[in-house]
Amino acid sequence: LEIAGKRVLLMSSVDRVGMAEVFPALGAKMVYGDLLYAVGVPVPMRHLWQIVLLGTLLLPFMRLLPISYLYPTGSQEESTRAKYPRYFREADIIAGDFKYIKRYMPEDMVGKLIITNTTRAKDVEELRRRGAKLLITTTPSIGGESFGTNVMEGVFVALSGKHPDDLTEEDYLRLAEEINWQPGVLDLQG
Repeated sequence: LEIAGKRVLLMSSVDRVGMAEVFPALGAKMVYGDLLYAVGVPVPMRHLWQIVLLGTLLLPFMRLLPISYLYPTGSQEESTRAKYPRYFREADIIAGDFKYIKRYMPEDMVGKLIITNTTRAKDVEELRRRGAKLLITTTPSIGGESFGTNVMEGVFVALSGKHPDDLTEEDYLRLAEEINWQPGVLDLQG
């Protein structure tokens, strides 16, 4: 998958630091949606240094807010209302937490590549209906659904027999290889 030159909308970089760093390192043109989608301020951020600066200034205060103000919870998880659709239209790749993607995606997602996790069968069908091209989940698809990284971490901890604090990055990589953990890749229109 070629990333260089692609336009990426990362819904929230604060909770997907790896994606926030890797996409620009691979040459992607970024829009970080933290202010747009978590806070509702119509200011797209295009550089990682902006995230670091604003995070340093705002996160100490934002952590005091109810989670429902910053993240789709309850009935918000089940409904979609397009928000700042321009950034979806301009993006080749839409990445990040699927709850943000689902909550704010426009009706037209034709040709979009989605990189996320924690998708259910009905989410896959909705992306297909809206015309998204490809779905890549960072966790494997099990029975047509992908699960959160925290679920997969729980599986690794159980398999290792170690306390979570005792697991190293190498342990996780070894276990992922042993159980053949691969990202899910689904052609939604093929």
